[in-house]
Amino acid sequence: MTLLDTRPGAPPPPVGTDDNTAAEALFKEARRRRARRRAVGAVLAFVVLMATVTLAVSRQGGWPTSSPRHGTPRPTAAPSVPPAPAQMVVWAQTSLSTMSIEVISATTGRVVRRLATDDGLFDSTPQPAVSVTGTVYFDDSVPGPSTSGPDAPPPIEHIESVSLAGGTVSVIADGHDPQVSPNGVFLAYLTWTQITDAPEAVVVRDLLTGTARTWSYATDGPDINQISWSPDSESLAISTETLVGQLWSLSTRLLDLTNHGRSLELTPRITLPQCPSPTPWASSDAGRDMTWAGFLNKREGIGICHHVGLTRQGDWTQPVVVNLDTGQVVRRFPVVPGLLGVGPGGGFQVDPSGHYLAFIGAGLGAGGLYRWRISNGSTRRSGGPLLVRNDVGSEGWVPSTS
Repeated sequence: MTLLDTRPGAPPPPVGTDDNTAAEALFKEARRRRARRRAVGAVLAFVVLMATVTLAVSRQGGWPTSSPRHGTPRPTAAPSVPPAPAQMVVWAQTSLSTMSIEVISATTGRVVRRLATDDGLFDSTPQPAVSVTGTVYFDDSVPGPSTSGPDAPPPIEHIESVSLAGGTVSVIADGHDPQVSPNGVFLAYLTWTQITDAPEAVVVRDLLTGTARTWSYATDGPDINQISWSPDSESLAISTETLVGQLWSLSTRLLDLTNHGRSLELTPRITLPQCPSPTPWASSDAGRDMTWAGFLNKREGIGICHHVGLTRQGDWTQPVVVNLDTGQVVRRFPVVPGLLGVGPGGGFQVDPSGHYLAFIGAGLGAGGLYRWRISNGSTRRSGGPLLVRNDVGSEGWVPSTS
């Protein structure tokens, strides 16, 4: 039997072939068509498979760099920054002639409660410090035995304490610039030497036992302008300035509480890099020494450099992060207008988590209180300082556990 191709336009059957030869040709043609259909099907299946894989990978955020069998960990999100402490204690202006110790919101600046009034009227800038136990320490001055005449003694400075919840204010020692350790066990402060001109000294009191130890300089040359605790509560950074010729020399020493000596001269120095050379408009006693601001964490500290412009509008301050092992700058913060971080009232205060800074800068009245967030240890994503409120002269963080 002869099979005919009835498709329109199909070629006529071969001339002079028998039925078997024609059938074999048609079977070969059918096998070729099946092979072509299989090839097209395989290509379509491959295309669908690649589209599915591409969609799945795009949902994961990119192609994997290596096979999971090799143990390569997947990228993880950077650790989140803890929220800032909810409150601060400040020495703030409450009227034209009155300054008070107040608890305020660290976000809005709203007054939560007033702890003491008429502080700092005579000869001091009270510096509040808050313990994890819920006690607030600050310094204040009272008039001397005689308040009139050329020979009248200067006011006497006391360290005072009051509960964070409010209550009676108690005098606990003569001295100024108190700083309580992060664990709440020790209270450090500076001796009051204004009458005697004795060498300045640091007192560390054990708040559990009441015992105290004192470390001092041998001469009255060095002026201690700031003390700050290390995060582990085992040592103190002591910043001093000494007049050498016509220049003020700044230095910071590290006092280990296990040091059984009594001399501050024998304590090791914290190495800080030098700031850029002073501008021609800086004062004649300006140098390149970096100012210590406090510990950021156990291995890093905050240093301050100042730039004096031709006018006040050209002044700026730049905090930097210094590696305490190498003495090198590892990160730089954006510059802030004005000359900040000078003295205990304007110094940078690092919160217990090491992620937030507070300082007194430009503002109304006594000054503006600013809060600055350090995002995941990066200064690039920190943004700029935020004004919390005006009329603030000094500040201290309230630990979140207080």
